[in-house]
Amino acid sequence: MSELFKGFEQLLELAKALEAKAEKGELRANIQINSRPLSSIPRQGNIPTAGSRVRTGGTESVNPPSSAALSEVMPPSAERSGLQDVGGLADVLQELRELVEIPLKRPELLKKLGLEPPRGVLLVGPPGTGKTLTARSLAHDLGVNYIAIVGPEVLGKYYGEAEARLRGVFEKAANAAPCLVFIDEIDSLAPDRGKVEGEVEKRLVAQLLGLMDGFAQTTGVIVLAATNRPDHLDPALRRPGRFDREIHFRVPDRDGRREILALLSR
Repeated sequence: MSELFKGFEQLLELAKALEAKAEKGELRANIQINSRPLSSIPRQGNIPTAGSRVRTGGTESVNPPSSAALSEVMPPSAERSGLQDVGGLADVLQELRELVEIPLKRPELLKKLGLEPPRGVLLVGPPGTGKTLTARSLAHDLGVNYIAIVGPEVLGKYYGEAEARLRGVFEKAANAAPCLVFIDEIDSLAPDRGKVEGEVEKRLVAQLLGLMDGFAQTTGVIVLAATNRPDHLDPALRRPGRFDREIHFRVPDRDGRREILALLSR
């Protein structure tokens, strides 16, 4: 019991320190919003074409799509936080970096060794455990381009619009290689076809499977996908050559929470 009260007292002291820093304006907060308002979703015939390029901060990147479902193709930037700002996930970060760093940065090395790089990695864990932050921070640390989409926002009102958006993302990633693609809430984008009746969902799953298979000849691109409901995914997505690698994110333990609080109070 005394140990419990001791931990509570430490938490109170940390809270007071945070409050003092906030009053002095010393508490740093980095907030990044990737998606745009729903009113900016393009209508039929307004799907951006792949391959056009722009200059952003001196770095060449593909023109960002105009849909709310897609974030810009973001080149490496010193303004974005890196993995050093992610707390409580040391083992997860190490495992993920080992999976994607060489395929993204040195794909020719794997080719010489006759090794097949992973095409997709599934990030599994409860909401709020750092999956999205980890993906964005990893791209920053590796110095590669980054594209993020949110599953539910890919759907459109016109026939074939969702498939066109999804295809556009993969085309942009191939043109922006080395590039890390992040699909958030993939379970809503590619549910188990045996458990849904909608034709749109079934077409999207088939489209995503085809795009992942088509990436076999593309180097310098890896797709990360996040879900908190892996049992809702279509089983075909988790077969070899697709999302056949999984990394599990768990709620941080006491040491992990202490590390997170220390990072937030810097």
